[in-house]
Amino acid sequence: MTKYISVLILIYGLLLQTAEAESLLLKNAKIITASDAGTLSKGDVLIADGIIIRVDTSIQASGNVKVIDYSGQVIAPGFINPESALGIREINGGANASESASNDKSITAAYNVADIINQYSVAIPVARRGGVTGAIIAPRSSRDSHYAGQAAWLTTEDSAAPESVEPAKAMFWDLKAVNSGRGATFPRLRAELKDAIAYANNGASAGPLKAKNWSRYDLNALAPVMRGEIPMAFRVNRASDIVALIKILADTNIKAIFVGAAEGWMVASQIAEAGIPVVADPTDNLPSNFDMINAANQNIQLMHETGVKIIIGGPTSAHDAGKVRYFAGIAVANGLPYEQAIKAISATPAEVFGLTRVGQIKQGMRADIAIWDGDPLEPMSQITALFIQGKPQSLVTRQDRLEQRYIEEAVDVYGKSSSTGE
Repeated sequence: MTKYISVLILIYGLLLQTAEAESLLLKNAKIITASDAGTLSKGDVLIADGIIIRVDTSIQASGNVKVIDYSGQVIAPGFINPESALGIREINGGANASESASNDKSITAAYNVADIINQYSVAIPVARRGGVTGAIIAPRSSRDSHYAGQAAWLTTEDSAAPESVEPAKAMFWDLKAVNSGRGATFPRLRAELKDAIAYANNGASAGPLKAKNWSRYDLNALAPVMRGEIPMAFRVNRASDIVALIKILADTNIKAIFVGAAEGWMVASQIAEAGIPVVADPTDNLPSNFDMINAANQNIQLMHETGVKIIIGGPTSAHDAGKVRYFAGIAVANGLPYEQAIKAISATPAEVFGLTRVGQIKQGMRADIAIWDGDPLEPMSQITALFIQGKPQSLVTRQDRLEQRYIEEAVDVYGKSSSTGE
């Protein structure tokens, strides 16, 4: 492992020399495009000004082009984690290390993680090591409200540029956040959506809003959701709850996403007919609670076969963000076609969350690209390089630096390497 870390540092140093290069030509790799072009067994990718200019079986270098030979390696799009606490939670528990939920009853739907994402979080380089070039940073609901707040898009580039964060990519809502019973939750949701729609259409002239004592913060945050301008992600697992939500949403303009849907396979045809995409965790395969009695390994496969648009989620913890490729691999092991699994962590979340020019390797897309020494969905495969907007990114984490530090200290103290015993 120590040798691997040293190689990463060396590669990153060499790649930094290309950071200001006008163009890059990545050659002779297997290319998983996550687009209609499928996978090229051997091909090249031409990049200029951070944009993919051309993808083909053979491209000749001309002019000021830096050529990098990736023979025997695999080029894949940068992966997208569709529901992460990256940058808003360092650790679970106390230590004042989490900003994932509102503590203000007047600001729930309006809770905006874009304002608080820590782009210097030590978890972000760990995500890059997993090939993750971006994530939807999603808040959690407090006990006072089903509305968790507004999710943001975070690009994981190591420059921590302000434009790396894009606000209001989705509104999150949690079914089980408030323990009032389903018989109260769904009537309340109907009434709240009626109020929010009236406000979205008419503003302050909408008249008295009756569902609750609304704050202007929350109404203003919900207005673009009610107009269908940004999606609303509903955390829900039970089949009957999914059906109830489909009925409630049918007469609205809300672009819904279901997150979880552990029992989605039971009502897959209704989800597909409603055109609602699903963010599903392939490890939700056991009846861990009464909302998931019918959880099954084949949940994702069966929903896909019925026509549901699938996004792979699961690793919501900040330090687990880069594990989304493992979860995609689990989905493949349980029947999801490989190409669909790749799209489920790249092209599909980009489409569903309105992320432009990311998620695919094709002409005109941003050059967010990961290079692997093998199949990226195989746990033993290692990332060898990562580009975001055509710029090489550091793959060295705080954990790597600590390892190096203590190995060096051990050598100084004992006069030999503790890792080799020499």
